[in-house]
Amino acid sequence: MQMGYTNLPPQVNGAGWFGGLLGLSRMVAGLVLATGLSTCGPDSTCLKSTGSIITERREVAPGLTHIVMFDNVDLRLVQDSLTYAEVRAGKNLIGDIGFNRQGYTLEISNSSTCNWLRSYNTPREVTLHLPRFRKILILGYGNVSTVGQFALDTVYFDLNGRGNFDLNVKARQLFIDQDDVGDVTVRGEATQLGLFLAGAGQLFAQGLATERCYFDLTRESYGSAYVRSSGNLGGRLKGEGSLYYSGSPSYIDIVVTGKGRVVPQ
Repeated sequence: MQMGYTNLPPQVNGAGWFGGLLGLSRMVAGLVLATGLSTCGPDSTCLKSTGSIITERREVAPGLTHIVMFDNVDLRLVQDSLTYAEVRAGKNLIGDIGFNRQGYTLEISNSSTCNWLRSYNTPREVTLHLPRFRKILILGYGNVSTVGQFALDTVYFDLNGRGNFDLNVKARQLFIDQDDVGDVTVRGEATQLGLFLAGAGQLFAQGLATERCYFDLTRESYGSAYVRSSGNLGGRLKGEGSLYYSGSPSYIDIVVTGKGRVVPQ
């Protein structure tokens, strides 16, 4: 049915439809907050203050090779002849940072609830001392970094969350797998770098000197990669991300089937 024009003035009742929507949104937000806090019992971390910042040493059995990181905790890696951890957090919440050892694997998590009520400036940090490791997997939104340079033979960094890697390594073989929105920054040197990019995260490896660099930027990749190679540089660009390279590689074999570009620097 076609509506005709009218000369009647618009009818306004109170705050109008916009004010009604605004009031409704405030009510919904209040209900969400009330519901969230109503689930907090007297012992819940929702009702705990952070407390003063303390550092707690924890023993870790030697032989550790794999580390899995879950939400809301950061990891700092220190190469050391001994294996142990230092946990830094608020006194009232430090017990919520948990370690679960499964054979050669250490899982690190933070079970604190209502973290969205607390300041992001409050540390939730684990400094892990160990001689070497083989693989680190990020499954949440915590960050992983090295303190000084870490010397390794073969190592894998797997980013399947929203955290970031910030690394300084010296390795014979270095493999990086990025499947989400987090970024990887890596410096140092590696004989061979293998890169798999399938998300929106970016790789900043222009500070990593490599002899050989091989990569696969999949059709699902939106992030770009910055690499440096003095020897072989080869791979596939299938998505929207681009490859920026430096180091004057002696041999280049790159196939582009997506929207990304190959850019020398």
